[in-house]
Amino acid sequence: MKFYKFLVFIAIVITIMLIAIQGNSKANKRNIDYEVIGIIKDISYDIKLIPTIIVGDNSYYLDTYGIRKSSGLNVGDSIYKKSGHKYLEHYKKYDNGFYLKENYKIR
Repeated sequence: MKFYKFLVFIAIVITIMLIAIQGNSKANKRNIDYEVIGIIKDISYDIKLIPTIIVGDNSYYLDTYGIRKSSGLNVGDSIYKKSGHKYLEHYKKYDNGFYLKENYKIR
């Protein structure tokens, strides 16, 4: 009887893992499908210091890119992400005319 309970437990654990993996795949697909090109108008941070940026009339929550407050996003920086690509490109222009480009990949 113990063996059957163990098998049922293993089956439940495997089912939960498969559901979690499937949900993560759908979330990543959504993040790959959107496109954003423009200048950051506003930035707000949640309690975990994960930014939500406003570009144009849309807001984007950047948790899937591993971006945190320390990543250096500022109002006025440019953001580019083409639909179907996994990378978000962040461009920052300094006063001396130099540009910094950072790439963030969907995790």
